[in-house]
Amino acid sequence: MRARGQSSVDFVLGFGVFFLTFSFVVTLLPELLAPHAAQQGPAVADRAVDTLTGDLLAGDAVGTLDASCTAAFLTRGTCAEFDGSDPTARLLGVSDEYQLNVTLERYVAGDAGTELACYDGGVVDCATGGTPLARGPAPPSNTQSVRTASRVVRVDGETLSLELRVW
Repeated sequence: MRARGQSSVDFVLGFGVFFLTFSFVVTLLPELLAPHAAQQGPAVADRAVDTLTGDLLAGDAVGTLDASCTAAFLTRGTCAEFDGSDPTARLLGVSDEYQLNVTLERYVAGDAGTELACYDGGVVDCATGGTPLARGPAPPSNTQSVRTASRVVRVDGETLSLELRVW
């Protein structure tokens, strides 16, 4: 019978595999134990705007928002779907560590972009009066930390852009 001993190469190779496996587990363990803490800005913004357009403010047709609920949400009023006095993050199912800004913007004639929409019994130009359709604090000037998600929607027969910013 032959007796074989363990060579130092075998020992080093075994220890190396063990150390790499142990390091991998230690590195990934916090993420496995707390997956909800790993919310990322773009995913949060996209999920929150989907919640707004698909659930809270949804109208009769796809891409259409209920005008009264939309105005109530953006002016902190109350609708059958929610109580507008609740924090925006709680209404949208987002962690309180994030700040949210939601605005409804009108398309300006030509290629001038968009401008804030207002509500006065219907969607109107803010120059004519009405309540601005915006909710939440203004985003910081450091745009690298701000994530934006938007949806083109119809409110009162007018095509608008619903913008949600997260930071």
